[in-house]
Amino acid sequence: MHIKKLFSILFLFVSMLTGVQAGKSDFCLHSFEEFAYEGPRNPEEPPQLPRQPWQSVYVENVPENYLISHVEIARQNSSDTEIWLNAGTAGNWTTEIYTPEILKQSKRSWLVYNSQTHQTKIVPAGISGTDLAVYNLFVDTNNRLWGSVVPLSGYTAATFPVLSVLNESVQQFELVAGMLELPSDDSNFKVIPGRDNIFWILVAGDALYSVNTSTLTFHRWIDLADIELLYATIAPDGTLYFSTHSGDYFAGRAGSLDQEVMYQFVPETGVLTQLPLPSEWPIYRGLLFGQKGQLWLGSIGFRDTNNVWTLLHTNIDLFFRDPMMGSWLVPTLLLESSDGRLWYTNWWDGGIWWKGSAWYNPNTGEGCMFTNYYSSIVEDNNKHLWMVADGKLYIYRN
Repeated sequence: MHIKKLFSILFLFVSMLTGVQAGKSDFCLHSFEEFAYEGPRNPEEPPQLPRQPWQSVYVENVPENYLISHVEIARQNSSDTEIWLNAGTAGNWTTEIYTPEILKQSKRSWLVYNSQTHQTKIVPAGISGTDLAVYNLFVDTNNRLWGSVVPLSGYTAATFPVLSVLNESVQQFELVAGMLELPSDDSNFKVIPGRDNIFWILVAGDALYSVNTSTLTFHRWIDLADIELLYATIAPDGTLYFSTHSGDYFAGRAGSLDQEVMYQFVPETGVLTQLPLPSEWPIYRGLLFGQKGQLWLGSIGFRDTNNVWTLLHTNIDLFFRDPMMGSWLVPTLLLESSDGRLWYTNWWDGGIWWKGSAWYNPNTGEGCMFTNYYSSIVEDNNKHLWMVADGKLYIYRN
């Protein structure tokens, strides 16, 4: 009896040291609830890189003085899986500040890591012969790689093309004739890959467009005048959801959804519908349409298939005890992995204790903050997850 008790005590002690709970394989720094709802942690907490089951991956050919900032996309290319990494001379990536403006002030490249051969190649972010660069990547139905375009310093033309395509033979991004163009001072737009080689382009203050990457034709659908885009997502049936705000976003009860508007656009009918939001809810970061038909608003809550809104954390007043806490430091929803877990990251310019990445399982109510580094996270066709922390690439064999 005493031996069994001793082993139990030892196991508990080891679990406390490693952050692993009984029956769990994921290393956890903090609970998801603390990560998502309780604000900053101990300012003395040291940086903690991802641990089990995350594994570090060596990436070769990183240019001198370059830092790998984030993983952008995973693309299946024949039998190989390509992990596209952004690297350059300008600091780290965040979901909030990695913008075209950051790109204009830095030197960037795409590092393409092959998960089968473990070799790495470099693809320039700049578009050859132009003062344009690519800063977001998307794959169409035909597995062609496209990138959002941003004008760099020195660009003098009145307009710029929204998308550029990768020339596979020379491994450089190129412009294509007939692409939709926007005014050169307009960078507030979102690209949402849809079905049948259709990309949806939401341009704040202008309109909603669609671009067919096979025929290089585009169509202007509806006006989006006098709005500021927040987040957008697409359902499996092709329905678009996007959120906007106008005026003072923090008017009224600071950090609530009073000033936000949610829209649903059905391409088959061309009908735009405003969705009612629970105005008393706090704001969120990240919009996602889940596998079970739920519309997720960050870590705050979701709308189910019966159009019923459910708040994950029922103590609404917790979010409004401090306007800064309730409005600014909520984590950003990145993706839903194939096993149904939601993955989040958080960043704030106030030290390591404001940052971190975590997952939450809606089916079990379990969650885990597994690192205090913020990161993007992507999933490949083999259901493996990839992320970058402290300039290092990590894999989670899900």
